[in-house]
Amino acid sequence: MDQSVSRPINAAMPRKAEQVRRRILFAAERLFAERGIEAVSLREIAALANHGNNNAVQYHFGTKAGLIDAIFEFRVAQMEDQRRRMMEEAEAAGLLGDALILMQILCLPHLSLQDEDGNYPYAGFMSQYLTRYRPIGLRHAGDLDLATTVHLRRLLGLVAQRINYVPLVVGQSRIALCNLMFVNMLVRRNHTPVDQREESTFKAMVRDTIEIATDALCATYRQRSDTPHWFGL
Repeated sequence: MDQSVSRPINAAMPRKAEQVRRRILFAAERLFAERGIEAVSLREIAALANHGNNNAVQYHFGTKAGLIDAIFEFRVAQMEDQRRRMMEEAEAAGLLGDALILMQILCLPHLSLQDEDGNYPYAGFMSQYLTRYRPIGLRHAGDLDLATTVHLRRLLGLVAQRINYVPLVVGQSRIALCNLMFVNMLVRRNHTPVDQREESTFKAMVRDTIEIATDALCATYRQRSDTPHWFGL
């Protein structure tokens, strides 16, 4: 897939153009979350964004890959300040080596990305990405050294350092799977009928999911020779 980067969304753009770009971005995020990236056409995205010009996506983002990059960059930027503040607080308390704290910093900012219906559309998009597209090499903004990814990249480095006793590829897989565990919990929330959404239950699920993810992140790494009863694995 083409990995070109689109022009970022920012306040310096003409207001109308910025509004159009955001409508397209949110429409794409929703469709990608529901059906996957490859199954969605640029024409469908433009239609959901209520834009009569079918070339609007190409005009503002260049390609589908450029649009995907823009979603990542926009959402990561929205979470950056919260992650910065959480890391500063953890550092002041001497807790930047605590796995549970690091997982909270990774996961909790997702809760700020709610839409007007109380859902978490970016979580659905991330679920699709981590399940289907990360494994084939589609990059995330966190892979790039950008002004909007400084705190995320520092956080990922701290998490990797916390589990440096596992091989690098295993550590990367653990981080992705722990992230997937949390966003999938939010996707389940998206599909829960509104009249059945108990705030206290949701908060308990958030805490429990982060605790389970932390345990999974820091699980003992065993060499194959140490576990002879894996049914041939």
